[in-house]
Amino acid sequence: MEKELLIESNNIKDNSAVFGIEFNLQSHANQFGLVPAYFRKNIVLNNRDIGAGQKFGYQPTSYAIGIRGVQLVNVTRNIFENPNLQFELLTGVLTGSVDNKINVGNNWWGTTEVNEIQKRIFDFDDWNGYAIADFNPYLGSSNIDSEVIRFNNRDQLVFIDGQIGGRLYNNLKLSRRAEPYVVSSDLTVMHGATLFIDPGVVLEFYPSVGILVLGDLVAQGTKEDPVTMRPAKIFDERRFRRQAKSILSRFCVDGKCGKRNEGFLETYNVTTEQWVPICDARFTERNAQVVCKELGYSTLNVYTTFGPRLEMGPTQTSHIRSWPHSLECVGTEALLLDCEYRLNGYVDNYKCPYDGNFVYVYCGPEALPSNEDHWGGIRFSIRNFETVDSPLNRPTLSYISTESSRLENVNIVGAGVLHNEKSAAVQLVQREVQMDHVTITNSASHGVEVVGVTGSLAFNEMIIKNNMGVGVNFLSLTGESAGDTDVKKLGYDPLQKIDMSYGIFGMVDMCDTNKQMEIENRILLYYKYDNQPVDCVKIFSSRHYGKQIGFRLLQFNLFDGSRYAAQPDTIKIYDGDVFNLTSPELSTIGWHLGTDNITKFYVSSYDTLSVILHTVGGSGEYGFIAEVVTLPISHPTVRDSQHNISYSEISYNGKEGISYRSAGEITPAITVRYTRE
Repeated sequence: MEKELLIESNNIKDNSAVFGIEFNLQSHANQFGLVPAYFRKNIVLNNRDIGAGQKFGYQPTSYAIGIRGVQLVNVTRNIFENPNLQFELLTGVLTGSVDNKINVGNNWWGTTEVNEIQKRIFDFDDWNGYAIADFNPYLGSSNIDSEVIRFNNRDQLVFIDGQIGGRLYNNLKLSRRAEPYVVSSDLTVMHGATLFIDPGVVLEFYPSVGILVLGDLVAQGTKEDPVTMRPAKIFDERRFRRQAKSILSRFCVDGKCGKRNEGFLETYNVTTEQWVPICDARFTERNAQVVCKELGYSTLNVYTTFGPRLEMGPTQTSHIRSWPHSLECVGTEALLLDCEYRLNGYVDNYKCPYDGNFVYVYCGPEALPSNEDHWGGIRFSIRNFETVDSPLNRPTLSYISTESSRLENVNIVGAGVLHNEKSAAVQLVQREVQMDHVTITNSASHGVEVVGVTGSLAFNEMIIKNNMGVGVNFLSLTGESAGDTDVKKLGYDPLQKIDMSYGIFGMVDMCDTNKQMEIENRILLYYKYDNQPVDCVKIFSSRHYGKQIGFRLLQFNLFDGSRYAAQPDTIKIYDGDVFNLTSPELSTIGWHLGTDNITKFYVSSYDTLSVILHTVGGSGEYGFIAEVVTLPISHPTVRDSQHNISYSEISYNGKEGISYRSAGEITPAITVRYTRE
């Protein structure tokens, strides 16, 4: 939970460690608004990497100070100079908007060269799911009281020796050349800028990085000379895949246990010298990733489910002398034994009935050769949380296509992992993009993911095959155009289980750093579960005085934790600012309270409404999506949009060829013609 912090005038020198200082607070303080935190006038010098190497993926291995979680920390007037660490600063605070910044100004970073300082900071310009580190101005010498130097912080694009990354504020054209362009860190095309890619251009991406388009991307190849986007070749032997084989976990099928890549999970209790079957109902994908890594398999193509073991009888379970604790893995651990115990407030462990459901894990093969790793794909999104150029803001309801981004004759190979999380090869979030003759193969996740697009889409002559997820995953979130406060029930039933990526840029994460938000018209609020328990707060107010705030669910699938915690998972809605003790509670929503409250429309009395989320942690299949609107509603709902897939091949994907889920009073007209699955 957020803490009021002041860390001042300390010396942190000559240590051997992975990091010097790290802040990692995962929950909001629900009794306070702004919780100040300061790290200032400290001297952090000559610390060294402990040499643990790369533990997981391609995230930073060592840094002087790291800021993760939900709380922004002001880092000012410090001396950082640690050349033996990979970075001085990691800003690991998640963001879905370019407005989220961390104040790290007035510090000494070991140099006065802006480009060198940028190399010492890991932030939005490395992974654009992280907040921007605002280090302007910076100290001119290694003296806390020295003068500061200011610079033009719009010049953030890195384009050196053919390597590209950072923020693009002006138009840029990539012309064909003999060698490929290498994207070494996330490339963000800012609003107002356009990236043009000529026929025959080849872009190679470092692992886990991709392109975020807040402006426009026009990639137009030809049939003879397509644009190609593919992984860069990896020559680092210290890779996180294929770890040492484990002797403490195994898979069993039909009572036969041994070397296999799937089966019912059993773990070995060294004390009792017994193999113990696992039936933990809160065993998640994160736990399964650790098991697959422990057994030497890929962590990307992992699935877990539950089912009966027909060979199991009361004799086998009665002989088990000690049952294991429920575990809460982050996913980066090397062994299942390294995971933390799950603290649930009720019981420390569990017992498996012989006729109950047991954990079944599948560790699938990788889609790429050993010298390649997945990159992050292309994301098209809005620059802030509210759509500006959309059908909702056009003068007529008659749809006229205005998409200015286009992919034509583009080959996208080996995408699907963004910032060490699965993400679609091409993701459209409240953006319309024309795609013709696009080939998407070997993605670790979905081929194409469409979230909350209100206008029309046309995908023509696509080839989407050999991807681990869904070929084309649509999630339509139109909601309702009515704002009648007297309506007792929604005109639709909210969705339940959906398949959506983590870190959707352009949607408001319930557990991001912003506790208070102003709304113009409409935003989409969401939360996707992870293994850790969280308490998160959002206070919404209208940008225009006198307008009320409305809240309605589009998808609801909270985990039913009534058996595992004293306080089950809930969403609480308050009429007004929750930090004002006089604000009344409008409703509490949770599976243990029935389904009536799920389908209601909640409206504030004035211009402020608060939402509090409490979860005990669970699988990523759980979560919710809601629309938060100002009333009276000032935008119409588009009623004649179309989603078309024509003359395409969608085949050999790990999940469905096409998945379409819609929440709202209107669903776009869906046309799939001359398409082979």
